[in-house]
Amino acid sequence: MKIERAFLACISLRELSLYGNNLIGSIPPSISNASRLETLELSYNSLLGNIPERIGNLNNMNLLGIQYNQLTGSLPFKIFNISRIEVIAFTGNSLSGSLPNGLCNGLPILKGLYLSKNKLHGCMPKSLSNCSQLQMLSLSYNEFDRPIHIEIGRLSNLQYLYLGHNHFTVKVFNLQLDVAFKSFDTECEVLPSLRHRNLVKVITSCSNLDFKDLVLEYMPNGSLEKYLYSDNYFLDIKTKHNDRCGMCFGISSPWVLAACDPL
Repeated sequence: MKIERAFLACISLRELSLYGNNLIGSIPPSISNASRLETLELSYNSLLGNIPERIGNLNNMNLLGIQYNQLTGSLPFKIFNISRIEVIAFTGNSLSGSLPNGLCNGLPILKGLYLSKNKLHGCMPKSLSNCSQLQMLSLSYNEFDRPIHIEIGRLSNLQYLYLGHNHFTVKVFNLQLDVAFKSFDTECEVLPSLRHRNLVKVITSCSNLDFKDLVLEYMPNGSLEKYLYSDNYFLDIKTKHNDRCGMCFGISSPWVLAACDPL
């Protein structure tokens, strides 16, 4: 079954949810005619081709979910100028290209960005730190490289971060250099003073000439991972996003660079 163009002429349409319907073909550019559309959910289908650039004209959109299809091409940058959008979810496609440098300059209330399991590459834009309301960031299973910018630490509302299975470069202590010991000691002084609802408390550190490590507070409830994944439920992106946000308040879980399955 294809998305019929005729019914996209409903200019008063506010929510369109067609996930899990075995849809085929491409996404018609005429979807932009539904100018009042606030929610577009097309996940778990077999849609092909590019994401139409004209979707970026839907200025009332607050949720855009096209996960687990067969989309290709690059991300239409106009999407990142929809000032009312709160969730962008393109997990599980074959999208390529890089993220725009000004990624979050036009997204003041973005709360969830799900881009895992694609073929995206390049660096993580420093402008991500401008998404001050961001709660969920999932970039796992792509081809990103270069350093992870320290600016990401400014995201005080961030609750869930997935960066695993990329080619990011990280800082490694060279234990042969005196400066490495000073750097480690400095970080050990700073980390215990950090306070965030999803940061596990640093209790102390252990180090000698050949070994350096941090001792974290024990998590009796386990990590978020076991609560977030289940084969028994089929949820749309809006429900998943809301569930994840709620869980982060109730479970002690570290804010780490995760290497497990993405959202």
